[in-house]
Amino acid sequence: MLLFWQEAKESDIKSKYALNNLKHQANINIIFEPLSRLFIQFQTTYKDRLGYYNGYDFDADAYTEYPYEDYWMLNTKISYQINNYKLHIEISNLSNVHIVEFGVPQPGMWIIVGMKYQISI
Repeated sequence: MLLFWQEAKESDIKSKYALNNLKHQANINIIFEPLSRLFIQFQTTYKDRLGYYNGYDFDADAYTEYPYEDYWMLNTKISYQINNYKLHIEISNLSNVHIVEFGVPQPGMWIIVGMKYQISI
């Protein structure tokens, strides 16, 4: 299990990019192997960002300044190793949390299915 915590302080300085840093961040990552060659991973992340972003308000026909909201995001990944192949399915943002990073809305829940092949030289 990994745990990371980061903390910053808010400033009165106005900046378009430089001061949208994280005030708090926590990451927890758990990986276990319930069966031989089957791996299950759970990851959760908490982020609390300083600063504001400009979002367009269509009703007012103007840009409005919004503070960043803190959030928890949950991801999971299941993988299975067969000889030189590794098959996996990954679900990011499992709880479908609405996230804005640097003023850009991020996608909700999304799924990745993949395969890796390791070449032995």
